[in-house]
Amino acid sequence: VSEALRVKRAFGEEIWPRFSEAVVPFLIYNEEWQFLIGHPRPPASWEKVGGDVFEGQPYFRKPTEDNQAFAVEVGDLWAGSLDGLESMNREMEKQVKERFKDREVTPALLQMFLLRPEQHVAALLHEALHAFQAMSFPRRFDQALSAYSLENDYPYDNQAFGEAWNEEGLLLGRAYAERDGDEMRSLVRQFLELREKRRRSAGLPPKLLVFERDLEWLEGLGKYAEIRFAELAYREAQDKDKAKGYRVAFNRARVDMQSRLSRLGDQSGDLRFYLSGAVQAILLDRLAPGWKAEFEPVGASLEELLARAVGMSDRERPFPRT
Repeated sequence: VSEALRVKRAFGEEIWPRFSEAVVPFLIYNEEWQFLIGHPRPPASWEKVGGDVFEGQPYFRKPTEDNQAFAVEVGDLWAGSLDGLESMNREMEKQVKERFKDREVTPALLQMFLLRPEQHVAALLHEALHAFQAMSFPRRFDQALSAYSLENDYPYDNQAFGEAWNEEGLLLGRAYAERDGDEMRSLVRQFLELREKRRRSAGLPPKLLVFERDLEWLEGLGKYAEIRFAELAYREAQDKDKAKGYRVAFNRARVDMQSRLSRLGDQSGDLRFYLSGAVQAILLDRLAPGWKAEFEPVGASLEELLARAVGMSDRERPFPRT
């Protein structure tokens, strides 16, 4: 948690304006307890942990219940909530042993799957970004959460729709890997045009268009924060072990993202929006530095800002304001 706070203070402003200094408590849980750290005014239901402090301040606990990796409202603040590293790795060990039940699970094999502390830091900051979204943009956050009520209406099982998503993902992946600015812009334009074609071909109603945009804002930006924090911490790390850990965190996230982009339409539930939203945010960093300052005041979507960044005219932009 100390390392997560250090990384947040050091690089939070590059992730989102005002995030670096925002008061965002952490809620860390295991099989028995939830621990609340960094909350200045915890509700009475939280018990002070006696005889111990965290960075000079008390922290709190209560028996574990309704655990979730996300943003959790605690009194007048929202906390970034995540399973503790040790309990997360205990669960991972169970899964590995189940997966390889017909062979010996050696320490070397197990180590390939267990999370390093630096990966846990990046994941914790992902959830902290969600808490920051909830406190800084409550109306938009509530709207994004309410979008989940439309999941059963979304055509996940439509084969042609899924294949079109795969084509979009391929273009996003190529744009992400591209270093030539003009070619990157061309690929982004193709992605946006293909996205509109998919929606029109499927007769996607406006409410589901908003559903896509809201989940890309919510989960895509969380994944973006996770990847970027790992990258920034890796590039500045002086300690060799930390540098290695953040390099692992960044490379695994990057490779996983790139491998899934060509199969976006095959990703279940909201996972495709984690990926598509994160890549759009990364592309905006490259094509339109400063985009975050105008994002929230105008309520634009990631795709709308990308359209502006590549010079699509109002007439060319296929995205009605929502």
